[in-house]
Amino acid sequence: MAIVEGLCDAGRPEHAYSLFKVMREHRCSTNFVILSAILDDLCRSGSMKMALELLDEMEKGGDCRPNVVTYTSVIQSFCKRGQWTEALDILDRMKASGCHANHVTVFAVLGAQWLILDQ
Repeated sequence: MAIVEGLCDAGRPEHAYSLFKVMREHRCSTNFVILSAILDDLCRSGSMKMALELLDEMEKGGDCRPNVVTYTSVIQSFCKRGQWTEALDILDRMKASGCHANHVTVFAVLGAQWLILDQ
């Protein structure tokens, strides 16, 4: 796990995600903190396709299910990129999973809605 953390710290989340996939194939255990760090770094670097793949993996189950912080990170990233529909799709997924939005999530979505109306 230290290697995965090091790759994230070095600004190489795509490599960290690739290593995570190899670890999964070999049934190595992962933890929520590492997966959340990879997801957040993927979002910040703009690697949204990989971020969504990782979110899908996390949603499939196990002990590393996404929480409000995880979903909000993805929502904020889509909002920052002007991808409002995608942000709202993640909000729907969040609600469907039984996860409740917090004030950060609400402000991100409201900001996205405001910008949509402003266009």
